[in-house]
Amino acid sequence: MIISAAWFSGETVTLRTGTNFDALQLAQHHGEAVINRLLSFDLDSRIGLISAKHDQWYILLPPGSSEEPWPAIAQHLGKGSTVTLPPPHSTDSDPIGLRWIRAPRDVSTWFSDPPTLRTPLEVVAANRTTIQT
Repeated sequence: MIISAAWFSGETVTLRTGTNFDALQLAQHHGEAVINRLLSFDLDSRIGLISAKHDQWYILLPPGSSEEPWPAIAQHLGKGSTVTLPPPHSTDSDPIGLRWIRAPRDVSTWFSDPPTLRTPLEVVAANRTTIQT
C-alpha cells in the first residue's frame, strides 16, 4: 500500500481506492455484528485494518475485491473512490470522528480476507431483512 511519510508522522491521509486497496463501507452496527461473528469463530487473523468516521466503518480489502457482488448492507469502494485514514496512533478524540477500529498496531495483515468476510456480511444482511419484514 502506498502511504505518504506524512501519515507515518501522524497526519490524516486520504487515499484513492482501486489500485493499492479496496474498501467496504458499512454502518457501525453492521460492522460490529460482522466483526463479532468473525471473532466468535476465532478468525481474528483474517481481519485487517478498519477505520471509522462517525458511524461509518471502512474495512480495507485487497485491490480487485469486487469480483462478486457484496451484500446490500455494504458499499464496495473500488476505482474512483477515496478513504480517509486516521494517523497510525490516533485516538477516539479526533474532532471529525475519524478513528481506528482495528489499528495498524493491532493486526497481522492490513487487508481483511474477502471470502471470510462475505459470509458474516450475508448473515447480518439476512437478519436485517428478517427483522424489517
